[in-house]
Amino acid sequence: MTGRTNGDFRINLNYRNQWLGVADGHSTYVTPSLSFDMPFSVFKNDALGAGVMVMNDQSSGGSLSNVTAMLSGAYHKSVGSKGSHHISLGIQAGYVQRQLNQQDLNFASQIGEDYQFNESLPSGESFENNDIQYMDMQVGLMWTSTFSDKFSAYAGGSMFHVTEPQKNFSVNGELSLPRRWVAHGGMDIGVSDKVDLLPSVIFMTQNQAREINAGLSGAYAISDKTNFYLGGYYRVNDAAIAYSAIEWNNIKFGISYDATVSDLQNSGGSLEFSLTYVRRTPDVPDVEPKMYCPRF
Repeated sequence: MTGRTNGDFRINLNYRNQWLGVADGHSTYVTPSLSFDMPFSVFKNDALGAGVMVMNDQSSGGSLSNVTAMLSGAYHKSVGSKGSHHISLGIQAGYVQRQLNQQDLNFASQIGEDYQFNESLPSGESFENNDIQYMDMQVGLMWTSTFSDKFSAYAGGSMFHVTEPQKNFSVNGELSLPRRWVAHGGMDIGVSDKVDLLPSVIFMTQNQAREINAGLSGAYAISDKTNFYLGGYYRVNDAAIAYSAIEWNNIKFGISYDATVSDLQNSGGSLEFSLTYVRRTPDVPDVEPKMYCPRF
């Protein structure tokens, strides 16, 4: 959730390469992204959050690309006399540009009588243009709570593509982007002075598609400024996921690998990197009570 960070601001870089071995090593899905967010104090235990996100999602080596630029805002409302519970409401809105390179696409109608692809044959497809733009919007609600020094929890839900924007390149009919519903939750359980367990689960649905990810990671405090993370997750009927990260001072670097277990198990899996920087003003004492920021 935007602005939910124990610092002055947060910058996150992310890169994902999905199904490395598909199409003879040709990058099938590549998604780099960059985001920035920061909190603003409003009342004693309440806060506002503001942020920006840019993402470039490329399919089949760039045959189809989606460039997304979003602004986001959130209000974090303290609940209860001690300020250890928060309800957060967020909204994200912005601009999406979709580009299609028709020359990189092959259609069944272009397969000749010799069963060979012939690009001189008509595709039978009619495209109005190869570049479309639309506005998109997401909303979300989240609850977080710190029950003790050793136990915190969170749960939330969100709706993507609220307005179901049109995304059709073809002149034949309409094609809207269906709403995607997301529910997620997790806990931060301290089992010792150095070890925390971080179970989490996320469920997503869009039209007839369903996805469930669940798993557990652990955080080990190597020193006051250094934490090591190691975990495993499972995406139901699709992939087993290994995750590791190192956090030093204000910087966290993570890497994950999806080992596909579905019919695409020969795809080569997916590799993802993340780099997060949180700016914290030195020599400024913490304000109590702190707003719990879930760790991922």
